[in-house]
Amino acid sequence: MAFEVNVDEYTYEAKAIVAGLPTTSGAIDVRALVHAVFVEWFDASSADPLTRYSDVAHDIWEVWRRHHHPTAPV
Repeated sequence: MAFEVNVDEYTYEAKAIVAGLPTTSGAIDVRALVHAVFVEWFDASSADPLTRYSDVAHDIWEVWRRHHHPTAPV
């Protein structure tokens, strides 16, 4: 059994999320985007409910906002 970390495990999902970020205007939009990407790449039953993505969506939005839209609302 290999115990190495698969650093590329979510590369495609991350690229899809980053590609969709310009269409977002806040953490709620990012949450919907991240959830939609996971539903697309996996399926609705394994993607967890939308509410499970709130924390990561907030983190993604904060980084995106700081680098691309410093005056956008939190």
